[in-house]
Amino acid sequence: MTNYSDNTLTNSQTPQFYNAQGLALAARGQVNSAIQAFKQAVNQDPEYVDAYFNLALANAGRGDIQAAMENYRCCLRLNPDHVASWYNLANTLSRIKYFNAAIEAYHRVIELDPQHALAFNNLGLALIKSAKIAEAIQHFKQAIALQTDFAEAHYNLGAAYLHLGDKVRAEAQFQTTLNIDKHYSPAVFHLGNLYLEMNKPQKAISMFQQYLQYHPQHAAALNNLGNVYHRQGQETAAVSCYKKSIQFNPNNAQTYYNLANALQASDNAGEAISFYHKALTFEPRWPEACNNLGTAYQKQGLLGEATAQFQKALEWRPDYAQALNNLGIVYRLQGRIKAAIACYRAALQIKPEYSECHSNLLFGLNYDPNLDQKDLFQEASGWWNKHGLPIANKFKHCNTRDPNRRLKIGYVSADFRRHPVGFFFLPLAMGHKHDNFEVSC
Repeated sequence: MTNYSDNTLTNSQTPQFYNAQGLALAARGQVNSAIQAFKQAVNQDPEYVDAYFNLALANAGRGDIQAAMENYRCCLRLNPDHVASWYNLANTLSRIKYFNAAIEAYHRVIELDPQHALAFNNLGLALIKSAKIAEAIQHFKQAIALQTDFAEAHYNLGAAYLHLGDKVRAEAQFQTTLNIDKHYSPAVFHLGNLYLEMNKPQKAISMFQQYLQYHPQHAAALNNLGNVYHRQGQETAAVSCYKKSIQFNPNNAQTYYNLANALQASDNAGEAISFYHKALTFEPRWPEACNNLGTAYQKQGLLGEATAQFQKALEWRPDYAQALNNLGIVYRLQGRIKAAIACYRAALQIKPEYSECHSNLLFGLNYDPNLDQKDLFQEASGWWNKHGLPIANKFKHCNTRDPNRRLKIGYVSADFRRHPVGFFFLPLAMGHKHDNFEVSC
């Protein structure tokens, strides 16, 4: 291609010359000079469609979207069937989130060129943004029918299936994308997220590790890999991932929260506290973070601080049963038995199936001097009817029902060593008639 200098722009040149010069200047990255050349071309020939189109591309290239759209519309006034102008106009409208107008323009492209696979694909994207998922899927499929190795269309089809909750079809499309282009990293990332949701941890780990080979500083991938490790109980690996994620995105509240949870799960409540506070600096009204921070304070024996956090969690979400249960535990540890029992009962009003809280209630009732054995038995029977019996009814035992047989009894507790429960229990274990009972602890 011939190179032109700016001093060749004279009135004696033809519109075609200025258009060619504009292309040469644009190719060299001299966009502003190219725009001047294209403008010279259309000034000399106001019906020069190609020059208007090239002017639109140059304006779009320097970020002047409004000028670019006006140039495309000039092309279309001169030639209503100019497919490239319709297509680029549609892309531009979609870029500035005028999705309805973009959809109309893409339909015009397809009307003029039914084999335009890119238009079908991009139309699908605009439809997804307009929450028309089923319609989008049909257009992605049409793009694939026209171009079977269209990796982006397969990927977008998988994403559309995810919008509908169809994980199986989404997985198949992401896999097809990678069969076409094994380096198509968005499909790798979404497969990692999908496998995380589908509880396929090893596959999720493999995908995130592969993605991080392409994008080692991708904070979201590091965070999500940490989530997989956390679910697997691999807290050291999870903590490492979360900390790396924070290096690359220090303003993500969720990652600080995840890191704090992993630290607390690895019995490092003291360090977890600082990261819960960091998360709360970004999202102060976060009930879950307040609740978990309260639990960390409780583990550190800081019951006043724990109480304040549980109360704050309930301020943001009054029906937060877990926070009520945890507040009840702190009240019990402080000797405030009536307040503890009130919290447990309030939590069970909100969440009647909350068996852990119901167990805490039974435990707390033992400290209430106003209850007798009959009351305690009635409460315990209520627990059994609510939580134990439904499970017991699911099992069909095959053991002999002979009332004279020797019974096997097993006792399980974490308190059989140096704990008052163990000392109280010892006479019971020794008092069994071992001819009639086989006892295991």
